[in-house]
Amino acid sequence: MTGGTVVATPYARAAYEYAKAHKKVAQWAAILLACGEVICNDDIALLLSHPMIGQVVVVEALIAVLGKKLDQHQSNFLRLLAEKRRLSVLAEIANLFVQEQQADEAVVHATIVTADKITKAVLKHITMAIEKQVAKEVALEHEVDESLIGGAIVRIGDRVIDASIKGQLRRLAQQMIH
Repeated sequence: MTGGTVVATPYARAAYEYAKAHKKVAQWAAILLACGEVICNDDIALLLSHPMIGQVVVVEALIAVLGKKLDQHQSNFLRLLAEKRRLSVLAEIANLFVQEQQADEAVVHATIVTADKITKAVLKHITMAIEKQVAKEVALEHEVDESLIGGAIVRIGDRVIDASIKGQLRRLAQQMIH
């Protein structure tokens, strides 16, 4: 876990628990993701670190811009983050919130990266194999990265299975060095 994740986790869980209890998970996810993107903007990040402006001013401007898209609890959550000087981890909070949502919905998001395109039938077969392994429904995305040479890299949540030729060559080179 990164430092940002350690700081962001309790905020994400609290927000998710509140949103779930009030049946507003989709609304909260959308707001947190949008605000997280705004806060990651280089100009906004500069404002956040400016000693004369500060996080409270930035969050009040953000709340004013979003206006009626925010409910009182979302505004208060953003204000709390600003008061605790945690706006810089808002994107991480949003990502963790979405992970909680996905875990709750019993859908695992996975990505397979291959050197070439693969057919829908092969993707379906891989999806079924992953579903059997994780005992949940899987939403599988496919990406192509020609630098892999062959094989595949599969990402399931925070796990990575590197069965690519490029990965095998890298591991072989590391073994030869040591």
